[in-house]
Amino acid sequence: MRFVSARGDHKSATVADGAIASPGGGFRALDQIRPTVEPVAAFRPANADSAAEGLREIFTPTRPRSLGPLFIGRDGELKRLIAAIEEERAHVVLYGDRGRGKTSLANAFADLATEAGCLTVRRACGADTSYERLFRGLLAAVPPRLLDPGATGTAASLLPDGPFGPEDVADVMARVRGGHVVLLVDEYDRAESVALRNAMAETIKTLSDQALPVTLLLVGVAASLDDLLGHQPSIQRNIVAIHVPPMQDAEVARLVAAGASAAGLAFSAEASAEVVRLVRGMPYYAHLLCLFAARAASARDAREVTAGDVASAIAEAVRKQEQELGIMHARAVALPGGAAVLRAAAEAPRDADDRFAATALPPAAGPILAALARPEHGPALIAEYTPGGLRYAFALPALAHHVMFRAALAQTAQAQTALAEMAPAAAMAGRIARAPA
Repeated sequence: MRFVSARGDHKSATVADGAIASPGGGFRALDQIRPTVEPVAAFRPANADSAAEGLREIFTPTRPRSLGPLFIGRDGELKRLIAAIEEERAHVVLYGDRGRGKTSLANAFADLATEAGCLTVRRACGADTSYERLFRGLLAAVPPRLLDPGATGTAASLLPDGPFGPEDVADVMARVRGGHVVLLVDEYDRAESVALRNAMAETIKTLSDQALPVTLLLVGVAASLDDLLGHQPSIQRNIVAIHVPPMQDAEVARLVAAGASAAGLAFSAEASAEVVRLVRGMPYYAHLLCLFAARAASARDAREVTAGDVASAIAEAVRKQEQELGIMHARAVALPGGAAVLRAAAEAPRDADDRFAATALPPAAGPILAALARPEHGPALIAEYTPGGLRYAFALPALAHHVMFRAALAQTAQAQTALAEMAPAAAMAGRIARAPA
């Protein structure tokens, strides 16, 4: 039995002797899809309106990406996802902070799975999503051609008319005869129903125990697996948990360069380095700053994005964040010494969980860090005692970037002031040099 890759049309996947397809050997090598040098066509806008629209299609801070030339990095996570479904037959949970590209990563994997012959179905959770509503929606996209011979309706039509549970879902999925199904559930953290979480855990266990041809991929914002799933020890052996870390600086630099090339632009070395420094591996902020900076360059009718364009982008990003973060920031910097410690905290090395060690800052900062974790000062930080010692995280991860952006703007303003102050002296020196002896 071998899973046959469609290489472009998942409907053409075949299964020998009517057996259930398994996703073994059907995924293309990643380097065949995304070579080291991204082959992107230069963007040539016809006018200002088309330029703005084109840039929004290239730099997409508000929309996740799918697999393609502008999907940069994440090879390790994609390989782990492929191994989970191909080799381990496990269900998968993707989790991590906001802005790290979890949905884009899930979309890329879904594209790979579809190309390899899987049927991929996607649904997103809301606060009021129930188990029944979620699975009726998911199974409604499983067509009759994948079910028992003679089936005339979707998989959802096989569910009971009234309430149902994990055993009913498993009974329906046991009737899949034409392929492997990937059920992608995004924004799982938004679902507030404890009953949904408990039923989902039972579904994972039941599908795994029966070795059914379905993979659940859950995606959500969380600091830990327990935060997303709840304490569910019974399913630990049935899932592969993948924590999505910040991108590497080299990946962010590639993202900047590939997007700029697609837009027919080039970022100067200084501009690119400043974006990489400020975004700290967060693709959301990389797309946001690049979009704003590219707009600033286009407004000058320039083809090179300069450090000045990035400064304009930072100012626009600060204005965008002010409504959400302004009050918390003001409370934090009102504390004597708070502004300097908050900036040091924002720039401190962080672990994969976005925490920094209290010892990363000078000892004198200790009392201020503790104060910043109290309600009257935001709280801007959250303190956590770990086996490695006291660590802190920003209560809102976006606040760290807000602090860094404001600091970068302040440095730019100081530099401009210094240049303005130097100008009269430089002019005087020039006049002296030109004066006859």
